[in-house]
Amino acid sequence: MTIQPPPSKWSIAREVIGLLLLSVGTFGVLFTLAELSIFRVALALMVVMAGVAVGGVLITGIAMTRLQRRAGAAVAISGYVSVTACAYLLWQPLGNLAVACALVAGGAWLASEGRA
Repeated sequence: MTIQPPPSKWSIAREVIGLLLLSVGTFGVLFTLAELSIFRVALALMVVMAGVAVGGVLITGIAMTRLQRRAGAAVAISGYVSVTACAYLLWQPLGNLAVACALVAGGAWLASEGRA
């Protein structure tokens, strides 16, 4: 097994910019396909932000440094907050469900002593 040098700041910045461009591009595609209907746009945005949240969780799982783990957690949290906001726009009980699921996940994480 070989030991790889830690990633440089530029490579981390490149990854962040790449993920941002990927999300913006995906949002643009879904926005265009939604035919400018508000309900469809909110639903498409919700799908994109769910993907961003999952991507943040995956980044956090494979991260080697503390900075990468924090960046992944920030991406996951911002994606989930956006999903919750879109859920409230679509239907208030759906937004309430998203908040309740976040509380359940936080409680389970605290109950497991912070181990993922």
